[in-house]
Formats: sequence, C-alpha cells, structure tokens
Amino acid sequence: MKPVWSSAVAVLLLAVPVQALTDKQVSEKLNNVPAFAIVNKEGKPLIVPVKEKDAKEEVGVIPVFTDGDLASKNYAEFQKNAPDASKLYQIIPIRLGEAFDAARTERQNKESKIRYYFQPDPEDQKKALALAKQTKSDIKEFPWIPVFFLGKGGQPVVFTKGSEQSLPFFFSEDDLQKQWQLLKKDKPDMAIKAEIQVASLYQILDFMLDAKNDKEAQAITFIPAEDALKYVDTIQKNLPSGFAKDGAPATTPVAPKPNEAPKP
Repeated sequence: MKPVWSSAVAVLLLAVPVQALTDKQVSEKLNNVPAFAIVNKEGKPLIVPVKEKDAKEEVGVIPVFTDGDLASKNYAEFQKNAPDASKLYQIIPIRLGEAFDAARTERQNKESKIRYYFQPDPEDQKKALALAKQTKSDIKEFPWIPVFFLGKGGQPVVFTKGSEQSLPFFFSEDDLQKQWQLLKKDKPDMAIKAEIQVASLYQILDFMLDAKNDKEAQAITFIPAEDALKYVDTIQKNLPSGFAKDGAPATTPVAPKPNEAPKP
C-alpha cells in the first residue's frame, strides 16, 4: 500500500474497469462507520448554499460529519443563526457507506447542483498531518478523512486469526493508541516492529477497487471511533418525537449499533 501522499482518487468510489471489490462491497464495509447529518422530520437534509471557486452559480452543500462533537457544534451554530428554522431539524446518525453512495450519485448526475461535504474530526486531522509530515515535510494540508493503522513504511500490519487475515483502519487515532498498547502486552515482538501511521480514506478506497489488491481488499476492516458510536446511542435516546431514530431515507438509513463494530 502506498504512503498517504501518493495520488488519490478525486471522486468517491470511482469505478475502474476491473475491481478487487465492487462499489457495493466497499460501501458495506464503510457502513460499519457512523456519520451524522442534520435533517428535518421528512428526512430531508439541511442544504447550505455555497458558491464554489470560479463557479457562476451556487450549489447546495449537504454537510456530513464523521465526528459527533463537530456535528453538535455545527448544529449549535445553525441554531444561533437561524433559530426558527433550526427547530425543524435535528442531528441523526447515518451510515457512511450509504452517504458515499448518495454523494457519488449526485456527482455522476451532471445536472445536479447538490454536493456532499464530509467533515472529519479536526483533532484527528491535525494528528494525521503531523504524522504525514514525518515522511513528507512539505505537505501543507491532510487530504480529506484520515484513517490510522499500525504499520512500517506505509505497509500495514496484517492481523491473523487462524486462516483469516485482517487489515484494520481506525477512524480515531486515540482508539488505535489503545489497541497498540494492548498489542505491546500481548504480542511485543509484533508491536515493536510497528508504529502508528496514517492514510487518506480516498487512498484506501482507491486501493480496494484495484483488482491487483483483491486479497488485501477483502481483509480491510474499518473501525469506527468509540466516541462516534457513543454519540449514536445518545442521539437515538434523545431524538424528539417524529424524527426517525434509525436514520432517514432522504440521506441514508440506519446507523450501525455499537455491537456491530468490527474489532481487530
């Protein structure tokens, strides 16, 4: 697997002529990861008008958050700036893979003026940039959503259980730190050869769709942030009457439950 600063696909889940996994299989793996959207009772997402650089017309941006705190802060800002309108909306949990599917559909429709804007945890982005700078000092901004893994020189550690292999990629650097500490106790020989590294999720998706990587692509698992899973539970317990507790059709239905999250 190439280091994080190598070229990455520019379109979500872009199909290639021969694939290791199908778009659907990649989306299913990503559906273990919760994301958050701001929607009304009909399940229609909040759309923010934005004028893109060098564009003549505005587009409608649907914000999707992979971090619960960031979603909450943005919703609080929405409440402050539009107190009446904000009463019609709430934060709901959605599935990341299905959100990507929706984003890809809009991108493929040349007439569409809807864009999905995926926003990761700002702190993890800072940590990702610091890690990337260790091997590419001139990198200025981390490309999109970071995922963290144990590896060496850009090559991830392969976890083996019986005949099964697993390549876990974490959405939280803190969660991976905890797993690394456990590995140091359980398998010190393996842990001493590894260090925390980072890749852009774009790069991993690109890798998974390349037919040359079939075996590795099958082994990849995405580990959602523990804080995000806790936030899902908090939302579902406190949603007002009339809002779907399991998601909304107009964005993406059903958030993963905490016990559905894969473990390395």
